[in-house]
Amino acid sequence: MFLNLDDKDFADGTKTAYLCAFRVQENYRRQGIGTALIEKAVKELADRGFTGVTIGVDETEELNIKLYRRLGFNTKIKDCNVDPCAMNKDMEPDSCDIFWLLYKDISGVENLDKVTLNIMTRELCHELYKNWENDDSIYMDMSLFKPYNYREEAVDRYYDSKQEPSRRLFAVMLGDRPIGEVQLKQIDQDKKECTLSIHMQNDAVKGKGYGTQAERLAIQYAFEELGMIAVNADTVVKNVRSQHILDKLGFEFIKEEGDFKYYRLEK
Repeated sequence: MFLNLDDKDFADGTKTAYLCAFRVQENYRRQGIGTALIEKAVKELADRGFTGVTIGVDETEELNIKLYRRLGFNTKIKDCNVDPCAMNKDMEPDSCDIFWLLYKDISGVENLDKVTLNIMTRELCHELYKNWENDDSIYMDMSLFKPYNYREEAVDRYYDSKQEPSRRLFAVMLGDRPIGEVQLKQIDQDKKECTLSIHMQNDAVKGKGYGTQAERLAIQYAFEELGMIAVNADTVVKNVRSQHILDKLGFEFIKEEGDFKYYRLEK
């Protein structure tokens, strides 16, 4: 981690720091070690009061680009051909192949660290839906939209309907309270792929990065625990916020069909 460099786009000493030279031995790759290293470094910088982090990646390294996008490095600052941390024999920054300088906003990392996924229980499901509000952004036909009214028997039926081998239902937890649900469904062990969906409890927990962090955790679970090689997702055409999040997480837009847009993320 470099806290201050001559090129302030990389690190300015107060708000932005630069992550450099992450390496994982080949036989230990694809096990979440690189992700854990970066997340640990980001948390350390957030604890020190930094609000932004940069990282460099070769424009041809597609796997690393996907990883960094999934971890929130979604803003490209500039193209670079000099790495301020790579010195030549004269101890001056050395020229190199073109690489991208990417940026991640970490101003909310303190709270995001409190977001976890728990396997959904009946009790958590009831606690979640007692404060649920239906989201009109997922209804293309607003004549179908109705305000949500909690009913114990309806939540029981809903919970029971999700208990199947091809699905994992998680409660999105903020500390010790549920604020949403994430599903990995249509789990296909032959094709090694599944479908991601998420719904947050109400407007009070939206727009704060909690849902994005929950989706990151679910994707990590799909790749590392379930052994998936691809995660699919879809969103109604009008749900621009969901589409933006999928783009931030590194999903590739596949097609638009009817009222839906379809996306895919490969490991």
